[in-house]
Amino acid sequence: MLRVEEFFQIFAGDKLPRVPVIPFVMQYAAKVAGIRYRDYCTDPEAMAESQVKCLEEFDYDAVNVSSDAHRLADALGGDLFFPEDGVPVVRKPPIRGPGDLQGREVPDPREFPRCVQRIEAIKLIKEYNPRMTVIGWIEGALSDASSIFGPTNALRAFYTDRDFLKRLFEFSAEFDRRFARAQVEAGADIIGAGDSLASQVSTESFELSVEYTKDIFRSITVPTLYHVCGDTTHQLTVLRDCGADIVDLDRELDMRQAREVLGDDMIIRGNVDPVLFVKESPERIRDLSVECIDRAGKNGAFILSAGCEIPPDSKYENVQAMVEVAKSYHGHT
Repeated sequence: MLRVEEFFQIFAGDKLPRVPVIPFVMQYAAKVAGIRYRDYCTDPEAMAESQVKCLEEFDYDAVNVSSDAHRLADALGGDLFFPEDGVPVVRKPPIRGPGDLQGREVPDPREFPRCVQRIEAIKLIKEYNPRMTVIGWIEGALSDASSIFGPTNALRAFYTDRDFLKRLFEFSAEFDRRFARAQVEAGADIIGAGDSLASQVSTESFELSVEYTKDIFRSITVPTLYHVCGDTTHQLTVLRDCGADIVDLDRELDMRQAREVLGDDMIIRGNVDPVLFVKESPERIRDLSVECIDRAGKNGAFILSAGCEIPPDSKYENVQAMVEVAKSYHGHT
């Protein structure tokens, strides 16, 4: 594990002793620890234990306290379903239309159990090992709007009611500013934000939502990471100016093209296909990991990872193979 002070050299533009590797683990971390995912999403000790055990098992470089995209929906009284061993879903969004937002106060994350759970998990991890890099987590404006209003409604609103959509973005952005601040105070070294629908909207629509996400990043006093799902090739010019210190890219993108558009100064994380950790061999994972580093790490800072979450049924030896590549890579980055 690179200690936090070693890893942070990447933000100063300094040469690191090796390629950092930070797999995106949530369900897989719970599985490694033998913990039900329902508990991982609701119990700070379960989340902290899962993240620490998984990092110590594979010896990669940072933990994260993400689990699902629905803490704001939960805080607003949405109807959520928590499978025993699956990701929570919003059965009934708390915002059904403009009237539901009228006069509504932005929740204080410190007052809602599942927000407190994430904050307390950070504290527990830092108490266990202060030199462990902890990535806190919030949602991008588009992700939160789709969670509290429903993804179909949010996407439709780009064309039917942009004024209301902007109100949703600002409402959720204020929540995430507060949530990020609470996590930083708890000890988070980096704040990550996710936007799962980034690939599903036009560049012009994404640019609108990113203006609000960028405002969140501006308010955060530690380095930031922006994770976008799917094929976001058409969003690369927007991501170049999104305000995050790290852009985390999914498996569909060509990493050489991403580097060309994002520039040598942007720290890129990615992007081995997560599905292949379930069905491919360690040799294949090694080859793909080397390819990622070669394509995106030659002319700029790079963090090796899967393109999105490591699936819970991933083979142990495949996760191990990716970590080993980062530690043994002999190219020039």
